[in-house]
Amino acid sequence: MAVSVDLEKRTVQASITELAASAGAAVSSGAFSRLRAELGTRVHQAYRKARAAVPGFEFEVPVRLGTSVDGFAVELRGRLDGRRRASGEVLIEEVKSVMLGRADLARVAPETFPDWALQLRLYALALSGEGAPGSLACRLLLFSLLDDGVRELIVPFDAGHTQKQLEKAVRERIEQARAERERSLRRRELADALRFPYPQVRPAQRVLMESLRESWAAGRPLLAMAPTGTGKTAAALLSGLRFALENDAALLYLTSRTTQQEQVARAFEETVAASTLSPGSLLGLQLGSRERLCPTRSMLCDPRACERLADFERRLANVGIEERLRGRAFVRADDIVAEGERANLCPFALTQWLVPGADLLVGDSNYAYDPGAALLHFFGDEAPGRAVIVLDEAHSLFDRSREAHSAFVSVEELRSLAARLERGEFAAAPKNTAQLAFAGVLSAIDSTRLFSDLSRLLTRLADSEPELAGRALPEEPAFEDCRVIEPDREALSRLCAEAALLMLRYHAYRQAFGLPLREDPLSDLLGRLQRLRLGLSIGGAEFVPYHAGPAAPSGAGFGVLCTNPAAQLEARHRQALGVVAMSGTLLPLPYWAEVLGLAPLDCQTLSLPSPFPRENFGVFFCRDIETTLRARGRFYERVARLVEEVAAARPGHYAAFFPSFAFLEEVRRRLDPRLGVLVQRPGMSDEERRTVIERMRAEAGPLLLLAVMGGAFGEGLDLPGEALVGAVVVGLGLPQVSFARERMRVYFERATEHGFAYAMLYPGLQRVIQAAGRVIRDESDVGVLVLADRRFAWEGVLGALPEHWLGPDLEVHFPEDLSAALRAFWVRNG
Repeated sequence: MAVSVDLEKRTVQASITELAASAGAAVSSGAFSRLRAELGTRVHQAYRKARAAVPGFEFEVPVRLGTSVDGFAVELRGRLDGRRRASGEVLIEEVKSVMLGRADLARVAPETFPDWALQLRLYALALSGEGAPGSLACRLLLFSLLDDGVRELIVPFDAGHTQKQLEKAVRERIEQARAERERSLRRRELADALRFPYPQVRPAQRVLMESLRESWAAGRPLLAMAPTGTGKTAAALLSGLRFALENDAALLYLTSRTTQQEQVARAFEETVAASTLSPGSLLGLQLGSRERLCPTRSMLCDPRACERLADFERRLANVGIEERLRGRAFVRADDIVAEGERANLCPFALTQWLVPGADLLVGDSNYAYDPGAALLHFFGDEAPGRAVIVLDEAHSLFDRSREAHSAFVSVEELRSLAARLERGEFAAAPKNTAQLAFAGVLSAIDSTRLFSDLSRLLTRLADSEPELAGRALPEEPAFEDCRVIEPDREALSRLCAEAALLMLRYHAYRQAFGLPLREDPLSDLLGRLQRLRLGLSIGGAEFVPYHAGPAAPSGAGFGVLCTNPAAQLEARHRQALGVVAMSGTLLPLPYWAEVLGLAPLDCQTLSLPSPFPRENFGVFFCRDIETTLRARGRFYERVARLVEEVAAARPGHYAAFFPSFAFLEEVRRRLDPRLGVLVQRPGMSDEERRTVIERMRAEAGPLLLLAVMGGAFGEGLDLPGEALVGAVVVGLGLPQVSFARERMRVYFERATEHGFAYAMLYPGLQRVIQAAGRVIRDESDVGVLVLADRRFAWEGVLGALPEHWLGPDLEVHFPEDLSAALRAFWVRNG
């Protein structure tokens, strides 16, 4: 129950915990936020077990406190952890878990934890108002997560003083509510003032904006197929901003590509300028990850370990950052880094501080949909903020979310890390000096025992592998030496829970010595164990526990595979005020509505036509090529000749996209060596990719780019005009056959009777459409596309391709003489 203030009815309703909490709650989630909450639950369970033996103890006791403050009727509710009535005295207890060891706990006092002390006193005030007999004693129990130490603090209680504290807290919330009401009124006025940033609204933009208004007004999400050139960014941005401002919410524009984020930023700045809004009226903010923003790249996010976090709030108030940043319409991540450098403040903490006041937040989809990174301000329990979500590149969310909910650990990795722990490889080197502020932490952590416990735990997990192998389900066939199992979930979860506690202690140890957490293999493994535990706890047919044998691609081990994260995505959609998911490759729409968790929400669907002239895009099929794994070896030579044939029809820049690097290499070896060829290599760096793109844009002579579908050149590549005049797409782009894809096929076959289509065909065609979309980038572009695979002619495949690719006469697209058809196209189009 959050704090609810009704200024018209003059009422305040709140949980005692929320009212006692200081302002400025966390806005960023993460693995540690979730982990601390889970470990806190375990502490409470241990407390109840210990106190159960004490006569007269009650647990989870509901309390209610009613009062009046400045004419406001105040109702507070809460649930105290423990109460005991004995000998005319009432003892109440509140339990908290802390990252402090025994030495630090010995030095704390109730004033060290003012929020918790006030929470306990408010419970006491509620009980005294209920006429509790006898005297009241308040005890705060602090349980250390570092060394299992316990400190009991007696919290003095004075009813009169506590009543004044209550009134002060309530008045602060009332003033906050009044400020929020003023902000809400200003936001509604700003919504009316917003104007489209460009001289004309395109027809597709008008349709999209009308559809968004209708869908959100009806409380329905929208799934929009919006091809390149429809202007979806500006249309969705304006509609989303208006709806968010009208409803006192923030707009989250989510896209993983930094180039697209910059496009959104510019469109926002142009919208503000076109609307003639005064500086500071609206604030847009680019979200950056902790890894990207951390100046030291260590991610030691503790005021004791990082001077940029030390005394953060006080120093922030004295450097005038807010005034400087609010003078800009949009604050980019680079601006945050620069301000952080100037004031020696943490850029990530600075970003999080700006989140509650921002009207537009632009960043990766994980800020809404990844359970380890979602913004608590909008998506935490009883979150204070409301969000409207514009999800661009929605096609990527399914696989990213599926991977975020899956985890695998190998036996070799477990044993290797256990051995390294025994050898002391993760202990701080002698040259590392512990920071003085962490003296209490180090006194609480016995590093020898910590590393020994970690080593034993990893060994126990590795030793459990044979037992897990024996739990294979005989009715589920093996694939790639991987088998579906029904593990002892309770036993495996206990081991993962033990790993959670050791993970916290290990991270505290590394922080104490200033050792970076980034790219630490032990931290990575412990994090995966927590994802595995989460998958086991969720259960359901879509979460598949499995065992991998020694012949499996990653070796022997075990894990949990998420075959369909739709239920988790649906739950997140429900927390948003409005959602639009859009992309240029969402075909067929019913499939994407299901796997993105939108179908249960009665989503509206929209398929916008391409704004480009159909006659500018020549699409042809080559039916005499097979690219299945069994047949492709016989067609490498034919594919090479086809690529040369397409490039010869009209000299220029072309791209050929293949299903794999191996296929690409086989064709490359057979091409005419006189061709100017650029080749995508596995693991290509960003700099190498930029070099290739610049050559495609700058060089005038014929060039041929060989790339893989779904790779670095298959999406987000903008090569307008002569930079790219044609493409050959070889094969259906089907994902590589694997245990994961096979289990997805089985799951969707049982759930929808379309297993192959959902697990393989539709994801593959999405890659095909992506690759083909590199050719036509604006209204003046002219280009050709050749789809090479006999299966493209199948009805189920042809019907899943974009409508604007094909004219009314399908025979035109299946020419007997492809060279003649290509030459004729280029003659017609200059």
